[in-house]
Amino acid sequence: MNSILKLTFLILLSNTCVFAQKKVYSIKNTTTHFIIDGLISDWNSIPFSSNFVNHENGDSITSEINFKLSWDSLNLYGIIKVEDTFIDTNQTLHDSYIFKTDDCTELFIDFDGDGKNYLELGINPNGVYYDYHIISTQKSMHQFQSDSNWDLKGLEIKTNIKKDYYIIEFKIPFEDLATLPNANFTQPKNKTIWKGNLFNINPTNKFYSAWSPCYSYGFHQPIKFGTLQFSK
Repeated sequence: MNSILKLTFLILLSNTCVFAQKKVYSIKNTTTHFIIDGLISDWNSIPFSSNFVNHENGDSITSEINFKLSWDSLNLYGIIKVEDTFIDTNQTLHDSYIFKTDDCTELFIDFDGDGKNYLELGINPNGVYYDYHIISTQKSMHQFQSDSNWDLKGLEIKTNIKKDYYIIEFKIPFEDLATLPNANFTQPKNKTIWKGNLFNINPTNKFYSAWSPCYSYGFHQPIKFGTLQFSK
C-alpha cells in the first residue's frame, strides 16, 4: 500500500471512530410531577447523562457537567448540573446574546434529524434565556439563520446557584415544540428518536464543552448531534 493510500485509510478510520462515539441518552417516562424549583431531589429515579467533554477534541474535563431528561404526555423536563467556581452572568433580557458573555448551557433538538430546522435553547445561571428557531442549509456549519421571533411560550425555568455549582431546571410543553416551523415535530412515544445535543459555555476560560462532542469548532453541526431516545 503506497503512502497516499495509507494516509487515506487512516483518515477514513479516524472519521469512522469519531462518528462511532456519538452519544445516546434514554429519556425515561415519568409519573412524577416535577416541580420546577431548581432542586434535584425529586430526580433520583432518572439517570444522569455521561459527563460533558471538551467540545473540539472529546477529551475529559475536570468539571462535572451533566444532565437528566424525562417526559410525560404533555412536557419535556430537564435538569442540568454545572460545576463552576466562578459564575459569570451579565445579560438580563430575553433573546439577548447570552452565549457571548455569560456562563450558559445550550440545548439543541432536531426532531426529524434532517439538520435543517431545529431548536436552540440557551439558559444562563440566572434563568435568562434565548429560544431560537435555527434554519440551516447544511452546506456549511456557518450557514444558518437564527429566528428569535419564535418563542417557547409555556417554557418554565428555575435556577439554583451554589458556591461551586449551579443547577438549571426546565419544563417545555410539547404543544410549544409543535409550533417550530418546518421541523416535523410529532408527539413522542416509546422508542421515538430525536437528534440533539447539549453544550456548556464558560466565557471566563473561553472553554466549550459538550455532551456529544463535534470534534471541531462550532456547535451548529447537526450531523454530529447525539441520539435522544424516549423510553417507558
